Amino acid sequence: MHVIEKELKDHVIEWAATLLTMLGALLNSGLIALRALDGFTLSFYIWSISNILWITFALKHKHWGVFITFGALLIINLLSIFQNKLWLW
Repeated sequence: MHVIEKELKDHVIEWAATLLTMLGALLNSGLIALRALDGFTLSFYIWSISNILWITFALKHKHWGVFITFGALLIINLLSIFQNKLWLW
């Protein structure tokens, strides 16, 4: 069995990406409602940040499938933000 040795910063990136991915999904689904902000719009930004973290993690550890998956999802998120004009300002 091959065990990947990770530094603390790698664990932080991995778990931050995981939590942001789940938060983005909850906001997008409407299960968590934010009164001050549009949760649907915010979810695309949160997902984009989590995708960048996953891409960083994948590149560091040479997980090419993860890199391709989250790279494609980042492109889709950015296209959705621009196409639907989901600006936070």
